[in-house]
Amino acid sequence: MITTESVPSKQKAVDEIVHALDATICDPDGPETRSCIKHGVEFLEDHLRRLYGMEESGGLLDILIRVHPELASEVHRLQAEHDAIRAEAHRLVLALEDSNTPSDLSLQEIMRELRQLIAGILKHEHHERAVLIDSTNVDLGGEG
Repeated sequence: MITTESVPSKQKAVDEIVHALDATICDPDGPETRSCIKHGVEFLEDHLRRLYGMEESGGLLDILIRVHPELASEVHRLQAEHDAIRAEAHRLVLALEDSNTPSDLSLQEIMRELRQLIAGILKHEHHERAVLIDSTNVDLGGEG
């Protein structure tokens, strides 16, 4: 079982990678940018895989379903988002590996898709926080 202390640190790492990639794709000049983007996307994919694995396998999402079974459909949506985000990150890694020096046009397309991935990750984080907040507001009955 993974400790809860590791999830926030892994989430922070993902946030920092996303921020660095966002800054890199905003100023994409220079040959080193291609390498930075390639390594950044590889690093992001690895951290997403670990973070989402921690949340799913005996982690926060499994606990959430046990404690609040009424939120199961939302938790399943979060897990589906994990799958989609992981798949897109992996697809971008493969696209960047297909050619060590993609053409300017293909690199621009990859950066556009990377922007969409970053937006998807941020949207997912917002959705995840909303589900967690909802779980703390569920009336379990009792007094009142």
